[in-house]
Amino acid sequence: MIYLDNAGTSKPLEPVLSYFNETAKNFFGNPSSLHRLGLDAANLLDESRKKVASLCGGTKDSIYFTSGGTEANNLAVLGSLLPKKNPQKVLVSAIEHPSILETRAMVERLGHEFDTISVLETGSLDLDELKRKLSPNTALVSVMTVNNETGTVQPMKEILDIVRSFNKDIIIHSDMVQALGKIPVNLKDMGIDLASFSAHKIGGFKGAGALYVKSRDRIKNISFGGEQEGNLRSGTENVSGIAAFAKACETVLDSGVSDIKEYKSKITGILEKEGCEFRVNSLESGSPYILNLGFKNFRGEVIVHALEEEKIYISTGSACSSKKKQYSDVLKAMGVSDQWNRGSIRISFSRSTTIDECEKTGYALAAVYKKLKPFMK
Repeated sequence: MIYLDNAGTSKPLEPVLSYFNETAKNFFGNPSSLHRLGLDAANLLDESRKKVASLCGGTKDSIYFTSGGTEANNLAVLGSLLPKKNPQKVLVSAIEHPSILETRAMVERLGHEFDTISVLETGSLDLDELKRKLSPNTALVSVMTVNNETGTVQPMKEILDIVRSFNKDIIIHSDMVQALGKIPVNLKDMGIDLASFSAHKIGGFKGAGALYVKSRDRIKNISFGGEQEGNLRSGTENVSGIAAFAKACETVLDSGVSDIKEYKSKITGILEKEGCEFRVNSLESGSPYILNLGFKNFRGEVIVHALEEEKIYISTGSACSSKKKQYSDVLKAMGVSDQWNRGSIRISFSRSTTIDECEKTGYALAAVYKKLKPFMK
């Protein structure tokens, strides 16, 4: 089996599996309880905050645990609007994750304005449009650091400089789910206000994530029923899942940067050699962990299932929306025509991916292309 859908979810790391079992067995107390078992669980959460903060360049007190990236994104957008008394404006990139884009209805229901910023053909934010759309009532700007479908890395320093120059009080949020542990992230140096993370993208488990909050007084809770996580996120914490998330962060930090730059070129080189017609929707300068390819007049899901028969697992795009759409909204925003869009696939690597697996995938993909080409009109 070759698993190359790591942007959808990654396989739990071995040290994480062991640590999860240990903490689930020995730290099962409710961290809000006053007895010793509760205190032990609360201390484990505290240690976990330190480990997550170490990987992202935050502080222990800036990490608030959630159920994952989606909840963190929802909390960032809606929670940052609640302290506002007058109608405000939210600006987000046109290629954000659905958990950002689909907050529009609630934002507008609360009486605020929601607008998107276009991207260039490369997938990079249109900085001139950002400048034009900033207004005195802009409260929040949200831009994903690494796009989950194409791997495009946004020029976050330039974005922050533009927003801060216009109004230093605008809250800047970034979905960093595909960035954490994959590209250098130092939130303190960046000066960002809010950032979202998810455990299962870096070898942890589903059901755990975090929101980095630079200043607690600029965001309010959107869930109710308890005072957990500094009264920002109600509900008993998923202690073992969070501990496993922290262990994944620690493991990634200890192992250093993985050199996987040749993985993408290995696959595209084989496709070129085998005479396949395709387009690369990912920038060479983008995340080395994501390769998005388009095949004219093909259907991405057909390619996915054909490779599955060879026990090679990839995806068509975002796992959160791939089941309900034939076309990628991200690629559409980049100006990719429907002929190429519908035939797009996403191959996403992990630290455990090998060059041999990439080579086998390249040849298998080329064989699928040649087999299906006569039927794709």
